[in-house]
Amino acid sequence: MTTNTHPEDKVSFDYILGLLEGDGSLLISISVKPDNLTGYRVRLSFSIALHVKDIKVLYEVQKYLGVGSVEADNKEKDVYRFIVRSRTELERVILPLLRTHPMVLAKRAHDCSLFLRALELMLKKEHITEPGLTKIRLLNARLSGKMAPPVKLLLEQPNTSITPEWFQGFVQAEGSFYAQIVKNATSALGKRVIVAFDVSQELCELPTVFKLRELLGCGTVVNQSRHPSLRVQSRADLIKYVFPFFEKYPVIGSKGHRLRLLREIVNIMEINRPLTLVNLQEIQSLIGRMKDVNY
Repeated sequence: MTTNTHPEDKVSFDYILGLLEGDGSLLISISVKPDNLTGYRVRLSFSIALHVKDIKVLYEVQKYLGVGSVEADNKEKDVYRFIVRSRTELERVILPLLRTHPMVLAKRAHDCSLFLRALELMLKKEHITEPGLTKIRLLNARLSGKMAPPVKLLLEQPNTSITPEWFQGFVQAEGSFYAQIVKNATSALGKRVIVAFDVSQELCELPTVFKLRELLGCGTVVNQSRHPSLRVQSRADLIKYVFPFFEKYPVIGSKGHRLRLLREIVNIMEINRPLTLVNLQEIQSLIGRMKDVNY
């Protein structure tokens, strides 16, 4: 079984960008600062946010890139961010990274283009002029987070190849491993166990969700008209495709914890056909541990 004690072995540029596209942001901030020439201060930041349970992932990203800091989020409880704000660090590390590693998601590719243009304006010191500030305001107004969902559907779809390392980082941020016991009238015990791997996106990213299915080699794209998800519920596919993938490209922290428990549940289901009441009780205990934040 894969160990999850050495996240430093898993970090790469593609992994970091998968994290960024899953649960990160490229932020353009404009705030009042009366003593500046324009009366405003412009700040850019590159950040990745994760639950405190996965803070070690953020520290490994910081260690790998050699820049930035890990800080508690000032709005969301139990959330921490790896963040790079320094203009020097943005220019030296983040700018080359974003220029040489194109985004996979449409909204991220769009935001990355605007972010890089704003950063280039700052490096030319145009942000301290009225015309330059106006340009940055316009770039900020066009970020995808300010778009209505129907407008996002018009975003250009990138033609970026998805690497296993990118998907590894993306699942670390966005993926879900879960199991549940539901009522089933046709079962001898009146219940059945659902096991699944799932990764969801906004509707504008539907083409990418199909690419994820192609990469993994299994699953079904569900909710295609609203909130598309790649979902794998077949035990055979979990055993043949999902578990081996994450053996080679592990997720760590809370996701690794839930994946290990999911494998235990699937193993019980494979060994015991049909399931007994004792099996169901054991599975219910494992499901409870999936929800335990103090693993």
